[in-house]
Amino acid sequence: MKKVAAAIALAAATSTAAGDVLYAQPGKPGSVDACVAGVKKPGDKCLLQPGRYTLRDFANGTLRVDGKHGTAAQPVVIAGATGRKEDVVFDGTLPVSCKWEPYTSDVVKAGQKKGSPGQPYKCKLSGVAEVNQVFADDVMQVSARWPNARFDDKTIYMGPEYWAHSGHGGKHNVSTYEGIVADVGACANMSDCCGRCNGHDLAADGIDATGASVVMNMWGNGVGVQRVTKHTPGDNKLYYNASWCRETILRRGKCADGYRNGLGRYYVEGTLALLDAPTEWFFDASAGELYLWAADGKEPSGVAYKAQTYAVQFFDSTFVNFGNVTFFGTTLEAFHDEIPSEKKGDEGASVVGKSGSGGKKLQPMLTNFLFESIDFMHPDASRRPSGDLWDVRSTSVWSNVLDDLWPTNHTFSDVGFKYSDGVALHAKGGGNRYRSMRWEFCSWNAFCYATPGVLDTNDDCGTFAPQGAAPRNGEKVMERLTFKNNGPSKTLRPSGENIPVTYVHFEGQLQLANDGCFVETGGPQSAHMHHNWCFNSGKGALRFDGTDRGGTANGLMAFNVGWNVSNFVVKGDNHTFDHNTAFDPSDMGASFGPHSWPNPGQTQFDDLDRILGGGSLEVECPGETTKTADLQSRFTNNILERVTGWKKHTADSHCPFPGENWKNNMVQESDPEEPEYLTRFAINSELRWPWGRDFRRCPGSTADKMDAGAYATWTAQDTQYWIPGALETYPTMPSPRDAEGAAIVDADLLFLKAYRSVQHVVYFGEAGAMKKVATLSGDDNVVQTGAKKPNTKYEWRVDTVYADGSVRTGNVWTFTTGSHSACPPTPHDLPPAPHVAAQKCVDAAMKIKSIAALATEVKKCYHQIKHEKSLQDVCTKDDLLSFCGCSPIAQCDGDDE
Repeated sequence: MKKVAAAIALAAATSTAAGDVLYAQPGKPGSVDACVAGVKKPGDKCLLQPGRYTLRDFANGTLRVDGKHGTAAQPVVIAGATGRKEDVVFDGTLPVSCKWEPYTSDVVKAGQKKGSPGQPYKCKLSGVAEVNQVFADDVMQVSARWPNARFDDKTIYMGPEYWAHSGHGGKHNVSTYEGIVADVGACANMSDCCGRCNGHDLAADGIDATGASVVMNMWGNGVGVQRVTKHTPGDNKLYYNASWCRETILRRGKCADGYRNGLGRYYVEGTLALLDAPTEWFFDASAGELYLWAADGKEPSGVAYKAQTYAVQFFDSTFVNFGNVTFFGTTLEAFHDEIPSEKKGDEGASVVGKSGSGGKKLQPMLTNFLFESIDFMHPDASRRPSGDLWDVRSTSVWSNVLDDLWPTNHTFSDVGFKYSDGVALHAKGGGNRYRSMRWEFCSWNAFCYATPGVLDTNDDCGTFAPQGAAPRNGEKVMERLTFKNNGPSKTLRPSGENIPVTYVHFEGQLQLANDGCFVETGGPQSAHMHHNWCFNSGKGALRFDGTDRGGTANGLMAFNVGWNVSNFVVKGDNHTFDHNTAFDPSDMGASFGPHSWPNPGQTQFDDLDRILGGGSLEVECPGETTKTADLQSRFTNNILERVTGWKKHTADSHCPFPGENWKNNMVQESDPEEPEYLTRFAINSELRWPWGRDFRRCPGSTADKMDAGAYATWTAQDTQYWIPGALETYPTMPSPRDAEGAAIVDADLLFLKAYRSVQHVVYFGEAGAMKKVATLSGDDNVVQTGAKKPNTKYEWRVDTVYADGSVRTGNVWTFTTGSHSACPPTPHDLPPAPHVAAQKCVDAAMKIKSIAALATEVKKCYHQIKHEKSLQDVCTKDDLLSFCGCSPIAQCDGDDE
């Protein structure tokens, strides 16, 4: 078979459209500029040869693409020549070549006493005015900070554990500009870590934070930044001039979800007085000196600094295809609107866009771009280290033309973002389409900004916040996106059925800002969301926010799966909640989580129906905002562990099951309890292999008979199994998962197909003995291999075949079987309903003098008790704390969302 070559290239780069083909080479200044300048007519191509292109390769430090116009049939192409995006890298860094000298200080010595190896070094950078990001062997280093955290081990993304915690006694008065952060100190008992305290103590650690930037999550889901104006070592308070969010607070009385008297979390960064641990750096602009403590404590090597904001900028161009490249430490900008001279069409009508500034009219000068097969690594960095707290220049493909009279019609396909400082992509324009895109570990500070260049002071954005009208031809705005481990409190905030959220992989939204969910939508035309997975986060899954009184209505949630995640939320009325599956809820909520990701807590041999806290679905009932909330909503054919009511409800509302439209649902428990709606079941006996992410119904199960859940019933003739998320270079999302240690012996082989594939060839066998077992075409992605030996290691591989017949060899995945099979019989001894177990423990607590004082608090959160735990006749204090899933027990009250 042929090796993969141009088959996976940008579509237009391999087209047969007429045009000249020019080539550019890295390391030859002017080569890229000349190549792009040579593109003069539709169909012309500038192809980039493999290598790293730096700012020194461009005449003005940035590649300017201006005045390039193709057609729909013959687009202009600027792309990597090989078709492999990893071959062409736009590198925005420059090497540090100065002489390193050892550096020490009292702060350094204190760090060494705490175990930091070696010491930091410094060197003088000639002619460098500012440094905002530093790398060592392409691994990002961290601006000196307290509490210490690193990028290489991802602790920089872990808020509960690696931010400091603040408490009541803080102040943020934007009228008097008085700002105070009051640190709560270390937990008195580390078993209480890390929801509202951890092991960090501002006063005890003795640092001096004066002059540092303080990044604060003290506005519920909002995060802000200020400069510390005063701090005395040994004091638990930081002082700053309170200007963050000032205009918003003065206008509407609060910022984001509102200031909570200083309660939240924070960290400080950006001064030499904080440099006390490996991978930390500081740049003294006045002296031109860079300080760095290398990971191994030795003299630094392979060091580079971010020297470029944009590697490529686009102006006045149409029908341009750009791709097959990687950006490292830099990014691109496509933002060009103009107010042209008034022109008259055939009938005398103006042909320019909607009114812009000064009452004049804007027209987008960039339209019909295809951005394909591009990876962005560390695309942006804040200028906080240089003193500008609020300036962030991210990837921007933007137009301020507000309606669809002049749509931009851009398409993004196979585009990924990793490790952005803030929101990775600003995108606005009518008719844009987003396909097979990925965001991973973006925004370690949870900053949220929907407008280029300026941090937002409200909560109107998320990890990705595209703006603009849907395509006129009816195509979806977005489909097959993947979000993993990103910082903002929310991932998406769509609205309207014309911007559906479909086939999206939502995973691991971080605990940096409080509250939040993967998708928040609301208003009279709430979003339509179907065929998505939501998992491994304390944040909510999908949420119809707002209230019935506020007009939230007409949304759709259908065929979604959620596990190890907080609630689906249905507020408002006249929604459809249909054929969803939710099991094994998260062990923590969206706010003040005790750890960054929920504890899996169980194995596939457990019943996977941990019922803690919020459960599976939260419903607004009549009573809190109106007498009609959710009475017209339809809840049909769902599998749910636990359904709860949101806030208050009327006594006769049958909350959390309001209305007459609850049909064919499987619900384990409810709060308030409504026994006639409940069904005891074991999820492992209803779904084929939920631990292995095979959510098809078991033949003959209750779910099968009721047509409940997000997937159809398994058959021996299955050829396709829907898996959400971006299509990538290689097949992904294998089931059994790679390195699975106890797969069921009759597991089918499932995977998500590769980007631009037409066929897949599957190899399978015992370790060391793989052989070809199937050739699959199109969307087929199921291979049934029959029964496998128990306790045996197997390996498999999926090769990708492209339209021209070329083949890319896939990665080898392995798994070891256990002794279990799919769809075990329903246990005869299902545990009692959780509320029964909980009440038993509460009753026992009331009888024990030593813990009677806990009874009131226990009653508040008794519904969180893990019913799978073996109950004794008498519960101890430790049992109660363990059952409630938090310590101290008073923390069980959660937040008001």
